Amino acid sequence: MSVIDAPVAGEERPRGQLRRELRLFEALAISVGIMAPTAAMALNGVAPAGLVGRAVPLAFLFAAIAIALVSYAFVRLTRYFNHAGSAYALVGLTVGPRAGFFACWALLATYSAFLAAKVLALDAHAKVPFGSFANVLETEDVNPLSDPKQVEHKFYAEGIGPVLTVDTASGDREELLSYVEG
Repeated sequence: MSVIDAPVAGEERPRGQLRRELRLFEALAISVGIMAPTAAMALNGVAPAGLVGRAVPLAFLFAAIAIALVSYAFVRLTRYFNHAGSAYALVGLTVGPRAGFFACWALLATYSAFLAAKVLALDAHAKVPFGSFANVLETEDVNPLSDPKQVEHKFYAEGIGPVLTVDTASGDREELLSYVEG
């Protein structure tokens, strides 16, 4: 475990040196900046609406509460353990080395399970039974857990969400058939 020397109260720092700390606003700004590209597509309520119907805001609220509790646990633990090992180190130091080892591999599996995607175009066109869309976002998605060779192109229309998915290997298509606003 490492110890970082904190500046003593009243002691001035020489000009031109960086602080080795982040204040709350700075940490929040970095967090939002890192999450923003993913959150723009992940927080789209169209896909969850197909699963839970009109309870999408309630589902997001429950998820926010769970995330807040996990965040609170990280805040409390990092007050006692100053370590760069994230969940691996915090679980290992509090519960034990075996649990820390499991947490490390579980975290790696979680990161690997997220869908890998890259943006191909911002001005693509998609024609589906519901209609024709211009200036749609086209992404290339790969799921490393199911089959890394299975590549899908997904098309997202502004104000609607996903309108078309094309499997590049088989040519299978999932198309938007209808849309009800509200």
